[in-house]
Amino acid sequence: EIFRYIVDIEPGAIITLYDQEGRAFNYYVEDKFIVKDKGEPEAIRRENAKWIGPFNEERLTLVTCWPYSNNTHRVIVIAKPVVEAQAGN
Repeated sequence: EIFRYIVDIEPGAIITLYDQEGRAFNYYVEDKFIVKDKGEPEAIRRENAKWIGPFNEERLTLVTCWPYSNNTHRVIVIAKPVVEAQAGN
């Protein structure tokens, strides 16, 4: 249930991930969208999957099924690293 409320994340939000040493890595949400997946033709599902990567840039991509009580759609969140200037440092 870790992604249960991912649908509530909005562009501009900050996501912080921590590694095993406790270092924080901040990402700002650039985009969020919902795509229909279940029951769609393979071409549509393949188009939806293009967001999963790999990419030539550093990014964080979060994907989960939605709505919570069903799994007909996917919520996709794209986030980019926060650079020092964005963090206000």
